Amino acid sequence: MTVRICIALSILAFAGPVRAAAPDHPALIPLPSSVTWQTGGVTVTPEWRVEAKGKAATGVVDYARRTFGLSANGKSGQLKLALVPAAAIGIGAMTAAMLRLPMSAVLLTTLFLGSDGLPVMPLTIVAVVVAYVTAVWLTRPQPASSSTPPARHETRQARATDAPA
Repeated sequence: MTVRICIALSILAFAGPVRAAAPDHPALIPLPSSVTWQTGGVTVTPEWRVEAKGKAATGVVDYARRTFGLSANGKSGQLKLALVPAAAIGIGAMTAAMLRLPMSAVLLTTLFLGSDGLPVMPLTIVAVVVAYVTAVWLTRPQPASSSTPPARHETRQARATDAPA
């Protein structure tokens, strides 16, 4: 009984993905029908407050304060800089797209970022899934065109049988 279950599971595992045959099945993410670009902006004044988390964020905060003339404790708005989520998105997406191993991409990103990587793991998972699905979708095989004949490959055995005796 156990052997039959193992054989059945191995057949299912190596059978490959099952594709839907119905062409009228709606897409998981539909293509947009139109795109409209809009302009907008945020006015950053010296009254804005700059906050950041993580060990490397202090240098970025100091740079933003010097460059934009922002205060450390403003009252009209806040500019929050978080480097760890940005790093998690970038590392996870790059690893998933290049290696095509999404589970390993999440694990490597979380381990690389250490204790800062655990709170942003859901964000890492979303970035990895989007990057992996996009990479697979962009590199899917194109259907062969019927106008070009298939290449003919001759073997030594085929040449030997065609030669006159």
